Amino acid sequence: MKTTVKVVLFGVVFPLLLTAAEPVRSVFSVEQLAKSVQTSDIWLDVNRMNGIFRNNGTWFYDNMMGDWGLEWPKGSGLSPIFAAGQFLCAKIDGEIRAAGVQHSATEYQPGLILTTDNADDKNDTKYRWYELHKDGSGDWSDWPVSQGAPINENGDPLLLGDMTIYSVWNDLTDHGAYGSNPLNAEIHQLAWAFDRSDQIGDMIFQKWTIVNKSGKTWDDAYFAIWCDPDLGNGGDDQVGCDTTLGLGYCWNATDNDQNYGDDPPAVGFVFFAGSNDNF
Repeated sequence: MKTTVKVVLFGVVFPLLLTAAEPVRSVFSVEQLAKSVQTSDIWLDVNRMNGIFRNNGTWFYDNMMGDWGLEWPKGSGLSPIFAAGQFLCAKIDGEIRAAGVQHSATEYQPGLILTTDNADDKNDTKYRWYELHKDGSGDWSDWPVSQGAPINENGDPLLLGDMTIYSVWNDLTDHGAYGSNPLNAEIHQLAWAFDRSDQIGDMIFQKWTIVNKSGKTWDDAYFAIWCDPDLGNGGDDQVGCDTTLGLGYCWNATDNDQNYGDDPPAVGFVFFAGSNDNF
């Protein structure tokens, strides 16, 4: 049985006076989780957001520097988020299985799943980030349709906004953090942004297409965003959520931040859409 679910989310920085509790760091060491040998990084930097993505489920974290990976506003050297990623969990025949990310530690690796419990070579260089730009530059001639990259109604690579990026990865790697067996989850990640002068220029959009290749039904399946927000100086941040809007956010406890100064922003994630049909 192969079933698919799609989740759409965007991250946004609100230029308001808003911020958090002491930032939570990893409760396990990086060494406890396996990492891919061959990975690909890309910065989505077409608007005032400047965020890095790696094709192993980690994003907004600079794995090379071991430091924050989302800059706002672009060029300022200031960051509202230290790291982010996603968690996926479900029951298979009553057994709880999970895959997650914390900072550089990840239970995902690049590539497609060929058959149940059989992933393609994670070191194959074809598994990388692909990018499209509105000016015609990027991977237009190399768009990986065979990997699942989306196309438009004319069969051309699908450009959303002014810059679109795509990669595919899976959870058939060591699950050292939570001790579960893999889900056989194949995840197609798409992200894009608009170069605009209004609030849309302070947003990055993401879409995950999650394919169940376990051959069995996922029961009680959940998808969640993990995030370590450090809004400038993370020591005076506060966090909250609005369940009616599907919004998680972080703001400054005072009207002055050690890094952002006397006009600190707020940052948040909103789920736009999702489907649990045949999950």
